[in-house]
Amino acid sequence: MPSSAAVKAAAALLGKGNHHCPITIRAPPHVDYLVGFPGVPATRPRLIGTVELRGSSLLVSYVSISLHCTTAIYPHSSTSAALPALHSTKREVSKVIGKELLLYTAPEGRPHETVLSMDIPFELALPNTYEDLPTPSIALGRGQSVSTSYTLVATLHQATVAATRVSVPVRIDRYDNLSTWGMFAVPQAETTHGADHIVSMGVSIPRTSAGPGDIMGVFIELRPNPDWPVKTQKVRVDSLTVSIEQLLTYKFSVTGQSDVVRKKKIVREEIELYQQKLPNEGLSRTINLPIPTGEESPSRSSSLKSALSFEKDDKENDAVAIGFTTECELYKIEYNLSVKAKLTRAKDVALKIPIHISPWNRAYCKRQMEGIEMAVREERKRYARSHRGGGGSAFGMPKSASMGQVKIVRPEDDPQSMLLGGKGSPGKRRVLVE
Repeated sequence: MPSSAAVKAAAALLGKGNHHCPITIRAPPHVDYLVGFPGVPATRPRLIGTVELRGSSLLVSYVSISLHCTTAIYPHSSTSAALPALHSTKREVSKVIGKELLLYTAPEGRPHETVLSMDIPFELALPNTYEDLPTPSIALGRGQSVSTSYTLVATLHQATVAATRVSVPVRIDRYDNLSTWGMFAVPQAETTHGADHIVSMGVSIPRTSAGPGDIMGVFIELRPNPDWPVKTQKVRVDSLTVSIEQLLTYKFSVTGQSDVVRKKKIVREEIELYQQKLPNEGLSRTINLPIPTGEESPSRSSSLKSALSFEKDDKENDAVAIGFTTECELYKIEYNLSVKAKLTRAKDVALKIPIHISPWNRAYCKRQMEGIEMAVREERKRYARSHRGGGGSAFGMPKSASMGQVKIVRPEDDPQSMLLGGKGSPGKRRVLVE
C-alpha cells in the first residue's frame, strides 16, 4: 500500500496547472477534432478526442460532452444606416447539435467516484439527415455582420461542488457544396428581352457553381427582333456588363418583423462596345468573370484523410470567398449572376441567374473529392467487417461499437504507475442522454 505522502505527491503532479479548471478537451495528435465530411453521410462525419480530468480527489458523479452552435446577427454602423431594422441589439441563437453524450458515470450504487485523473475518449456523431445538418462555420466581416460558430462543451459533475464546464472552438464545414459535384456541372441558359421587345438576350454558363479565384465563363448573345427590321437597324450596343450580386437576408420574421435583404455586388466586369451597330445575325461575346478571393484563408487541418488512419494533407485551401451560399435560422446568403446590355434606340436588356458560390476554389474541391472517395472506401470496409461479425445499422454503425477505454487513476492506485501513465481502471461505456 503506497504511503499517503506518495499519493499526495502524485496528486500534486497530476493536478499541477489545472487547479482552476480540472477538465480539458484534447484533439488526437496532429489532427483536428473533425473526422469525415459533414454533408456526405457515407463518410460518417464525427468529432473525436479525449476529455481529461486532473485534480486532487475529484468526486466524479458523471461527465458529458455536447456540440453547441451559436448563430448571430450583429448590428453594424454602415449596415444599420441603410437598414433601420438592424439598429436593435444583437440577435443570437444557441442550440445543441444532436444529443448530449454521457461519457462516464459513477459505479452503480455510488453517488460518485474519487479519482486523481481520468482520460475519457469520445466520438460524437454529427447529424446526417438533410434537415439536421449543421450550418457551415462562417464569419462575414466588413459590415456584413453575421456569423455561425461551434464549440465543444465538456461538463464535469461532482458530488459536492457546482458543475465545471470547459469549451473549445470547432470549425464545421459542409462538403455537399463543393463546386465539383455533378449537380453543379449542368450548363444553364436563360433568355429574355427588353421592355420594348426590340432586342432579346440569351445568357448561358457551363457551370452553376464557382469558388474564390475560379473563372466563370459567361456567353452573351444579343439578337434583333426579326419582325421589326426597321427599328432594329437603328439599335446600337453601348456596353455589356456582368456582375455577381450577393443577397444577404436577415430573417427577422422569427421575431415577428419583416425580413430585410441587403444587396451587394462582389465583382463586376464591363465590355465597352462604343455604340456598335447590332447586326441582323446578332452579336455575341464571352466574358470571363473572376470570382474574388476575399481575405486569406484561416489555418485549418485538412479533412483529406482516411476515416481510420487519419492521414493529413499538408495542402491548405488557397483562398476564401467573400461569403458563400448558405442558410440558417437567422440569415440566408444567396448569389445572382447579373447580365445587362446597355443599348441606344432600344430599351436596355437585363437578366439574372441564381448561382452557387462555394467556400473553396475548384482545385481545392477536386482534392477534397479525393479525400471523400478515400473516406467512403474506408467506411465500406469497416461496415463489411462489422457485418461479418454480426449486427450493424443502416448507416454503417455497428450496434456494439467500442467507445474506447476510460483510464482512471484513484488515490489508492500505485503512484509510480500514476506518474508513468499506467492504465488505471476501465470505466463504463457511454450512452446517449435522451
